[in-house]
Amino acid sequence: MNYIKRHKNGVLIKTINNEEIIDEDLINYINQLCIQNLSTYQGRKKAAKQLLKSQINHPIYVHKKLILYPTKSIRKFDCYYINYCSVLSVIKHDYNCTKIIFTDLEELIVNVSPYCIKKQHRNIENLLGHIS
Repeated sequence: MNYIKRHKNGVLIKTINNEEIIDEDLINYINQLCIQNLSTYQGRKKAAKQLLKSQINHPIYVHKKLILYPTKSIRKFDCYYINYCSVLSVIKHDYNCTKIIFTDLEELIVNVSPYCIKKQHRNIENLLGHIS
């Protein structure tokens, strides 16, 4: 999976060469992913908050190949949850925009500064340091 985001008809899931829209709320979809791995969205969020000592935009560790992070507040309609494990590169695009290049060479431009995206990557690297 490269990313997921809200869609007018539910959730858009972007994987390698595929897009799927499912009739589900974004948080409920992420929660179902977590439950398949014996946890919950709230549990993963609480753990990340405690380990990273941060208050906002926590990454969600689902499993070792699926670590999601929000591009902005989950309350925003244009929030993307990016899979850290699928990101190849992060590049400044325009003023306050970032181009994310995935391992399948697909590109996504988000209206968030590269600093914020790279900060999320550092947070995930810190989080991974806590996993044994």
